Amino acid sequence: MSDDRLFAGMSLYVDPELPPGTVDRLSGDNRLRMLLPDAVRARVDALWRRAETDSAFAAELAEELASLAESRNYFTHPQKMTPAEKCEVCGTLVTFVPEAHVDRRDSKPEPALWEAGQWRKHTPRRCKAMRRDG
Repeated sequence: MSDDRLFAGMSLYVDPELPPGTVDRLSGDNRLRMLLPDAVRARVDALWRRAETDSAFAAELAEELASLAESRNYFTHPQKMTPAEKCEVCGTLVTFVPEAHVDRRDSKPEPALWEAGQWRKHTPRRCKAMRRDG
């Protein structure tokens, strides 16, 4: 769902497939994934309450948090991504996307592997988790 209003001079995009409180800030060709603090705090409280009594859910939650932590603070250029293909190891749809960490945003964006559907970095740790879940 796209919001035509501007947020800090940038378009705001909220993807209904992402966890609540997750937004992408768009500026020209750049995308920056962010988590809204109040939404995160409320959601985390509810998730921890459930995880205390459901060990399978606790494992899923740990993976989600690790994946989101790996994927935050990157400027990405999705308009320059390669066509999505299945990862040869875990079968997840992945694509190469130019990225630059916010701390190094003055540097030239370098291609990195991202999951096409979830828009998460496809790291070796994430690949191993997806293979285990698959």
